Parts: sequence; structure tokens; C-alpha cells
Amino acid sequence: MSKKDYSYIGFGRVFAKEVGGSKNWEIGNASALNLAATADERALKNFKTGSGNINSSTRVDTVTMSMTMHDVEKDNLEMMLYGTQSTVAAGTVTGESIVGKVGGLSRTAQINISSVVVTSDPAGTTYVEGSDYEVTSAGIKVLAGGNISDDDALLIDYSYTQAQVVQGLTNSAKEYELTFVGLNDAQSGKATVVDLFLVKPSIFSDLALIGEDYAAPTVNGELTEDASKVGAGISKYFKYAYVE
Repeated sequence: MSKKDYSYIGFGRVFAKEVGGSKNWEIGNASALNLAATADERALKNFKTGSGNINSSTRVDTVTMSMTMHDVEKDNLEMMLYGTQSTVAAGTVTGESIVGKVGGLSRTAQINISSVVVTSDPAGTTYVEGSDYEVTSAGIKVLAGGNISDDDALLIDYSYTQAQVVQGLTNSAKEYELTFVGLNDAQSGKATVVDLFLVKPSIFSDLALIGEDYAAPTVNGELTEDASKVGAGISKYFKYAYVE
């Protein structure tokens, strides 16, 4: 009897859960999820005949994971940046102190600002948008030829929208449980589910902030031993299940 074809083309969804924490989320659009193992290989040469090996052994050294993500959002960023996330609620600011720099950015405390009013400090002169300054999503740019000079003390009023903030490099590496809920496109979309029990991601190596293509940061990580998985034939690293 001929063997059934089990060719594989995979797509699907990846879910992550912080080990020991409450965070549990879907990674979103991921174009790659790969596992790779490295081995420590030893060989004993056959010194009697001078050719070949008389024995050899292979011991698994590391199992690694690589995932390319396309959803650059707070949970994914927190994981790859070893960061801490927070939400800043929408609001208004009155009389925030900034310093004018001709041709430069006077940064405001909040982002995505609107309804901007800029005055001198102390108040008395109100400056004109488009002539004296330009509004950006992170503050104002002082325009050359306007009525604001370098190092002028300014006051700014504005409104701002809700924003998500991720502070980078505020935590050490955390461990996560990853579950791939996949479909095999080469087998009429039959289910493939892979559980990675303990994954410790490495710090990010690339996060493109400017480019012509969609951002595609890659998270690499190592699968570490899950001591809670016990019993004969039970893996401490991952489990691969599929529908025939």
C-alpha cells in the first residue's frame, strides 16, 4: 500500500501567554514561524582499520524559534523590546512650558496634538500657526522668519488623543507559552496545532522605523525545558499535533 501524501504548506494564528502572568494575546499577522535544533555530535574513529567511525552520538544542544511579525502593536512590542506598556488617556493640556528652536522640534509631553495655541512665557504674545510655527504630532517646529527666536520661552495649550506607550528595555527576558493554531493548505486546510511550552525571546535585532515595505520585525527565542511536563514519551519542549 502506498504511503499517504503529507505535504505541508502552513498558515494560521499564533497565540502567546506570559508564563506566570495574566497577559494572553494573539500575535496577529505572522509570515513565518520556524523551529530549528542544533546538536552536539561526537564520533569515535575506527582506529583499527583507519577508516570510518566505530561509534557516534548525537545530543540535542538547543532548540530555537524564529517568528516574523507584521502587527507592530503594544503586546508584541513589549515582548520584543523587553518593555513595559501603558495607555495614556485622551485629554487637554494648558500652559505647558517648551523652548523654541528655529527649524527644530519643541517636544510636547503628549503626542497627536491638536487645537494648539502657542503664547510667550510669560503670556502676552500669541503666535500664529503657519507663520511662526508648524504643528507636528509630537510638538511644534519653529519656522524661520517668524516671531519666535531660538531659546524663547513658550507656553502651549493643546488637546491630545489616547495613545499606547511602550518603554523599551525596562525588563529582563520573560518566558512565554506559544501556540500555533494552523491549517495545512496542502491537505485541504486540515488542522495543525503546535504548542511551544517555554520560549524565552531574545532582544530585538531589527525594528524598521522608516522603509518602503511593511515592517516585519523578527523575534528569535530559545525553547527551555518545562519541568512540569513529566512522563514517558512526554516532551518538555513542544508538541506537534495534526489531523490526518
